[in-house]
Amino acid sequence: VWQFAPQIDGPTPGHHGFLGGTPTRRIDWILLRGFAVTQARAIGTHRDGRYPSDHYPIMADLRWID
Repeated sequence: VWQFAPQIDGPTPGHHGFLGGTPTRRIDWILLRGFAVTQARAIGTHRDGRYPSDHYPIMADLRWID
């Protein structure tokens, strides 16, 4: 979805090893067929420098293609 999204929000998605910052490699993908992407985003939520995951997960808003 990342290459087709007209709007992208959040940090660069991928593995950051619980440290935040710019990821060294992408490990999350959303593949699609029969949908259009309206928005994609990476989730960089953290508290006091602590991240809930070792990567920034990605989310996408999709719509059916008629």
